[in-house]
Amino acid sequence: MNKSPFRKLVEFVAMVTVVHTVTYSLVGWIVYATGATYGFKEQFGYELDCFLRPITDPLVIAGPLFQLIRGLIIALALFPFRGVFFERKRGWLYLWGLFIGLAVLGTAGPAPGSVEGLVYTTFPVLFHFTSYPEVVVQTLAFSWLLCLWEKRKDNKRLTYLFVFLFILSIVFPVLGLVFSS
Repeated sequence: MNKSPFRKLVEFVAMVTVVHTVTYSLVGWIVYATGATYGFKEQFGYELDCFLRPITDPLVIAGPLFQLIRGLIIALALFPFRGVFFERKRGWLYLWGLFIGLAVLGTAGPAPGSVEGLVYTTFPVLFHFTSYPEVVVQTLAFSWLLCLWEKRKDNKRLTYLFVFLFILSIVFPVLGLVFSS
């Protein structure tokens, strides 16, 4: 049975949003739990509080909830090109390369680790490299897991696992917001 173009779009948006939210949440939690985001002042002489919200800020706690919006944006941007990622051998590598090129190194703004960040911020070069583990691992996990899920859509266990992790990624921030008030 052929799916309508709209149904294909909705299914793709759902898959991308689920995988993005799960990988964003898991990698972010691992980075936070390992303390990888601390020590900037000691290492580089920079206090990041001047432009980063504290971890206790309600918007930071709700961060994974905003990934629903980012997932939608990413899905709509990738939808016309899904054949490149899903129909080619190692398509996940093409997708990951796209993220590294456009979202990590070639961002339009001066994000840490990007060309713009190296040019327009006063952070030392080494500081920029500290951002790579988180974004490289998250984009790699996203790319590989999205393509894996697409290839194994008939595997109900995999679908249930992703949906379960997605629900946890949404429930924990909501609980954090409720109990932090």
